[in-house]
Amino acid sequence: MKFLPKKIRVGVDLGSTNIKIIGVQQHHHKYELLFHEVVDLINQGPLEAYEEITDELYVQQLSQLVEKYELANSFVAATIPSSSAILRGITVVAPESEEELSELVQDELRQTCNANFDEMQIACEVLENDKINDEHTTLFACAVPDVVVKRVEKILSRAGLKPTVLDPDALEIYNAFEHLCSDAISEPTAIVQIGSQYTICVITQPGKDPFFHIINLGGNDITKHIMEDLNITYNKAETLKRKMYQKKWANKKSYQDSKLPVIFAEYCTLLIAEVKKCIRYFQTNEGVAQIEKILLTGGGAQLYLLADTFQRHLSINTELWYPINQLEQPHAHEQEAEEQEENADGLYFTPCIGAIIRGQ
Repeated sequence: MKFLPKKIRVGVDLGSTNIKIIGVQQHHHKYELLFHEVVDLINQGPLEAYEEITDELYVQQLSQLVEKYELANSFVAATIPSSSAILRGITVVAPESEEELSELVQDELRQTCNANFDEMQIACEVLENDKINDEHTTLFACAVPDVVVKRVEKILSRAGLKPTVLDPDALEIYNAFEHLCSDAISEPTAIVQIGSQYTICVITQPGKDPFFHIINLGGNDITKHIMEDLNITYNKAETLKRKMYQKKWANKKSYQDSKLPVIFAEYCTLLIAEVKKCIRYFQTNEGVAQIEKILLTGGGAQLYLLADTFQRHLSINTELWYPINQLEQPHAHEQEAEEQEENADGLYFTPCIGAIIRGQ
């Protein structure tokens, strides 16, 4: 008798400057890590700005990954960028029909902005929450421009992938936290996912409506600042920025004497101020006295001393969050614990992991 191999579950996140992909096998409620990879799109050729990265390049690089890991028939969960989405965590009276639910969600979203909902795809997801009872339901509600959804679907399809799950990355960050950390962390927690183009702030506490907010700051803002101040190309500025991730380089005199520490300080000041606004809003709306912890994740969280800077300015315990380390890793014993923790690539996969969990 021949037993068929278990189907690989694949998470895909199309970032503004890279592609993240992760493969796992599910064993009951645990996930065994099979592979993970970050494909850097910046170094595929000379660029004036990240906006020059074409959909054709995404398709080309993603197709190579599909072939490399033999993913043609795999379960695929992918993310949609939340940068242009309208997001709300809401608690509503449990609706009697899907039509009533749709109307409730649209009404809630219209209170947020005056967008043209005829050109957007609207979706909602029931969230785990202690407030849920027979009469109330807590939802993640979102409206995403139709053109954004179709673009992601087209890229995936041309690369040979058909996603079963396609959700905003903000929801997947929440899913990853709720599945991997909620039992261990029961106090108010802010998860800050720092990407290239934007930052996602999710604040959650059992029994409270989760808070979602998009901050229009990311690693690309540092790159642009370096370009302007030093009058160098985008690729060279990006290379310099990535050196700022390294402790050994940040301690060099050549770095200390350059303009880079000033650029880092200005960026941190802006980002921390925006996160502080999110925290205050959540505290006011939900009656929460204090946020107990901030978890920084995403590629932009690699900046050396960023977590320390957050903690010093906000007086809140701040840590880097590597959710990939919470998956089953058969060969993890071959690495020292400190080496695993410092593997910066592990910060990239939070939305991918949340997408896989969402589709379980």
